[in-house]
Amino acid sequence: MSRTEEVALILQDEILRGQYRPGERLPSERDVATRFETSRGTVREAFKKLDQLGIASVQPGGARVVAVEECTLDVLGPLLDLNRLPDPVLVEEVMELLGLLAGFAARSFLQRASETEIAEAKTVLMALQTARQEEQGQTFRKLLRLFVIGSDRLVLRLITNGLRMQMLPRIEATGLVPALDLQLVSKIAGGMQGALDREDLEDLSEGIQKLVDVFGGSLIQFLSEANSQGDRGLT
Repeated sequence: MSRTEEVALILQDEILRGQYRPGERLPSERDVATRFETSRGTVREAFKKLDQLGIASVQPGGARVVAVEECTLDVLGPLLDLNRLPDPVLVEEVMELLGLLAGFAARSFLQRASETEIAEAKTVLMALQTARQEEQGQTFRKLLRLFVIGSDRLVLRLITNGLRMQMLPRIEATGLVPALDLQLVSKIAGGMQGALDREDLEDLSEGIQKLVDVFGGSLIQFLSEANSQGDRGLT
């Protein structure tokens, strides 16, 4: 990690933890350079990184903090990095949005998909009904990706790519394997197979949203319990 990246990362963490209020001016380049024992040029480049992330606005005379609510999706990853484990509340928001996007993707997929794509979706759904606990997540992501790509919706794909890139590596880094209700997953997947056979847009859309709820609920519960155990370990 370069000195610029190190300075930017520390300032980023302080901003996201609320050490600086929205609209507040960050310390001057000279003050930050003194604090980190580095050059003003390094600090200037660090400020640019904060500006690119969207959490600070570099203006003549200094940089001001931007409210998180005014930022882009790029700030999601750093927010998930603030604690030992991703914040379950934030993960829940992501999964709720993902469910809506998945439902839309499934509808668009069924309207546009070729016979080959539908056959592939059925194959993945069959695999989901028999996959072992540790294989479920990967199989589910394969199904979701198939629907998103097959929907032929560029903006949908860009948004889901952004969510995946911001959250998935951080979830995988925890090493957590949430316990799923395999019978429920199998039942939903079987129903989705039937929806594909009937070309039922509503049932297919509802099915993928139920799967997102199952996977998301299990993940959120796991994170909440892990965070609680961590808190008890500190007391």
